[in-house]
Amino acid sequence: MRATWPRLTSWPRLTSPRLRSRRFVSILEERRREHVKKLADALAPSEERRRPETSACIKAVVEDIVKMHKTLQPLLTRHQLHAVFTQARAACSNVTTCTCHVGVHTQESGACYLQVLASFDAGLLASYQGLDCGPVFTRQCIVQDVHFVRTEVDKLHLVPNVFPELVKFAQALTLHQ
Repeated sequence: MRATWPRLTSWPRLTSPRLRSRRFVSILEERRREHVKKLADALAPSEERRRPETSACIKAVVEDIVKMHKTLQPLLTRHQLHAVFTQARAACSNVTTCTCHVGVHTQESGACYLQVLASFDAGLLASYQGLDCGPVFTRQCIVQDVHFVRTEVDKLHLVPNVFPELVKFAQALTLHQ
């Protein structure tokens, strides 16, 4: 059928691993964006909460990652599962004009990574950087969130040192006035 219809020859196969990886990443990215919309409110100091605690937004983000991992684990080989979460990659000719789903880039390789963990590292980092980190309580909550997300995702045994940029951001925060 592809040979008889010239327009279809350039379309990617719907069952290609790259297309499946992109879809998994885009689903999780959409859900992450929904969850972090309420992050500023969740980390703001209030009279009800005296102690910093992990925000419900981040708990929901971690829950989505874990659910996706548990769903895919019996369906994919270990290598395929690892590729969806850490290795799916597409080379971009120009990093500044890339129009891929996620748009997480590394400058040294000029490659566009479509991986779940890298996209979440960049996405969560951007979400936290967009917050007012002035109040000590907010900074302490951010550290709690980062510790929680890293600890929970580490339990999946995907890669060592998950979310490196997010961890650097949290480590740079001063927790006392």
